[in-house]
Amino acid sequence: MPFRFIGLPSEMVAQRGIPARNTISNCHEVADLLPDIVLDGTLQLAKWAKLSERPHGLFFATRPFDVSELFILNKDAYTAKGQASMRAMVQALRGFKFEEKTPCFDKHGVLQIPGDAMSRKHGIAVSSWQTDLNSWTAAVTRSIDPDADRYARLNRLLDGVIAQPHDSRYLILPELALPAHWFIRIARKLQRRGISLITGIEYLHAGKSLVRNQVWAALSHDGLGFPSLMIYRQDKQRPALHEERELLRLAGLEMKPETCWKNGIPPIVQHGDFRFAMLVCSELTNISYRSALRGKVDALFVPEWNQDTETFNALVESAALDMHAYIIQCNDRQYGDSRIRAPFQESWKRDVLRVKGGLTDYCVIGEIDIQALRQFQSSYRSPRKPFKPVPDGFEISYERKVLPLGEAE
Repeated sequence: MPFRFIGLPSEMVAQRGIPARNTISNCHEVADLLPDIVLDGTLQLAKWAKLSERPHGLFFATRPFDVSELFILNKDAYTAKGQASMRAMVQALRGFKFEEKTPCFDKHGVLQIPGDAMSRKHGIAVSSWQTDLNSWTAAVTRSIDPDADRYARLNRLLDGVIAQPHDSRYLILPELALPAHWFIRIARKLQRRGISLITGIEYLHAGKSLVRNQVWAALSHDGLGFPSLMIYRQDKQRPALHEERELLRLAGLEMKPETCWKNGIPPIVQHGDFRFAMLVCSELTNISYRSALRGKVDALFVPEWNQDTETFNALVESAALDMHAYIIQCNDRQYGDSRIRAPFQESWKRDVLRVKGGLTDYCVIGEIDIQALRQFQSSYRSPRKPFKPVPDGFEISYERKVLPLGEAE
């Protein structure tokens, strides 16, 4: 078992076999053995991992922290303040310096993640995945998951995505779909095929009476000078009404975010040249969130666990038109209506894909044309096709503008 597991958040690693922190042996003479650059960076890492003194296992690690794990430990990893610490850390552990293109928030609050130049189209794998209600209850009450076949089902689903002849760039799973300690190994498996993962994570317990509901994104990038993986975590800001009642009834729990959004505006992620945002289930009903994102994103990812599919059907159809963006909704399989909705002129084209039901888990791949959407929106007056005219008051953000296409007579 790698020593670094003791420093990772408890929800990320199964705790069986991990020794108590007070059993760690320390190396007090380490300052005489290592260069200052290694010493300083590793001491900073020990603070992040909440390890006291100078543990042998960090300074002389045979399996040191992966770079993606450092993004988890450092809550300021994507800020200017945290960039210097990350550079020192990676040089101490891995022996190289970050390039200038490391993931970080820009002055507009957009998370910039270096990637390949924008391709015209992206394949999106939308899953039809079911989490048993008993698994949800077990996560709330910190009990053993009764669904013994869950991990095997997940791997069959992933193998199906990887085996598809049409390459996907993103895979989306529903709200609360995965235990946190499965996330990294699954993300790495997909990364080898160039697929980024967006999924809801089971409730993270923060003390005796608090939980967090988060969506995690594992996004491939080349900001280190080689293909790598970074992990971005986003909190659901408020529980849905039924969710709040059930958390309180079952375990006396309250849901609060670890990080609140600045000015109440949903964060925007720019992965390469693709701009998107994420809202978790009931957050889609907040009209101020959709308004804040209008004109600023190419797509909106919405992981859900929602039985009110009729209401959300109207919301998704409306959002695609008033935001004038692709809406990628992924609901739990037992309720269905997972789909990619687009603001096309022809009504029969608007559901790029739509799935519901079935006895087994599966994925369906749809394609979104980001470049065509931007070219359409960059015109001063909307062309006749292929999308609906932009809504009244719509303004495309400067960062998304491209050269509009001319229209033949």
